[in-house]
Amino acid sequence: EDIIPARVEVVRFVHHAYWCTTCHTDVVAPPAPDEVPGGYLGPQALATMVWLKYHVAIPTNKIQTLLHDLCGLKVSQGAITQSFQRLAGYLRIESGQIREAIRTAAIKHVDETGWTINGVSHWLWAFVNDTWAYFCVDKRRGSDVPIGILGKLFTGVLVSDFLHAYNTKIHGRKQKCLVHLRREIREQRGDDPPLDFTGPEKKLKRLLADAQRLVDRRAQWSSLVFARKVRRAKERLFEFATASYSNPIWKRLSKRILLHRDSLFTFLDVPGLPSDNNTAERAIKPHVIIRNRSFQNRTPAGAEAHGTLSSLVQTLLLQKRPVLKNIANAYLHHRQNRPNLRAPAASPVLFPLA
Repeated sequence: EDIIPARVEVVRFVHHAYWCTTCHTDVVAPPAPDEVPGGYLGPQALATMVWLKYHVAIPTNKIQTLLHDLCGLKVSQGAITQSFQRLAGYLRIESGQIREAIRTAAIKHVDETGWTINGVSHWLWAFVNDTWAYFCVDKRRGSDVPIGILGKLFTGVLVSDFLHAYNTKIHGRKQKCLVHLRREIREQRGDDPPLDFTGPEKKLKRLLADAQRLVDRRAQWSSLVFARKVRRAKERLFEFATASYSNPIWKRLSKRILLHRDSLFTFLDVPGLPSDNNTAERAIKPHVIIRNRSFQNRTPAGAEAHGTLSSLVQTLLLQKRPVLKNIANAYLHHRQNRPNLRAPAASPVLFPLA
């Protein structure tokens, strides 16, 4: 087996214009099916750049080198960056659809990680589930961001870590990540924990393991028996949170458990709801790789393009749909029907409304 070397194909599109004696206007032929009006980079080249940047996580200078060495396509880093921003402008309507789908989803995960715009600290937010992925960059790390995306009173269940931004001002059903809780306990334990630490640790680990076993054996019991066991698990959690502890670590952690007691075992009440936030952490991993390989974004327009295009790419991957084909087709649709970014938005094509 071998790879056939790629090559650049140059296509010239000629549009004939004729004068109409009836309406006294110039009549110009419409764009060809694969033509980007006024552009010199074709839809497949643009979609490939997006795929390399937001899925393979290759920085812009490496994209430039790869296109030149493998395909013979000469393009500057500035042209690549401007192409991303132009693409994002035309595909913003699809990104809005993803945002609305996340807002109304029955289950949604949220997480955030550090980001910079021209060296200034920002945050990249991820709102995802098994079908949709929405990303945005914001200077704030408070509750204003999830409220702006999900609403102050959201529907469904929100799975998150224990960040304060998800606790007070945003209301709805929640599930706190138990992996984060176990991880913090493990970090606080140390190599030689005192006796007043290991006792509560074993008790809580046993309680969390019993709760997980309830989910695994849900089908073995009737709904009445299962509800009784869930009620008992929640009673045990409350008893653990309200007990007296001599260890300062457990004094602090017991207060947290008491504060979030209604959000720790939601997965027992909602079938199919995970007890961890791994979905959001996996979705945010490519951005961490991009962050480590680049200077993130230089301008707000670049940050907006990053959020829009990464939302589209990750959503298509989650839905197991071809990225290159769908990005290219959607861009052609909007570009040929919208002469410029200020024109009214065309109908969506990536995620057509049912």
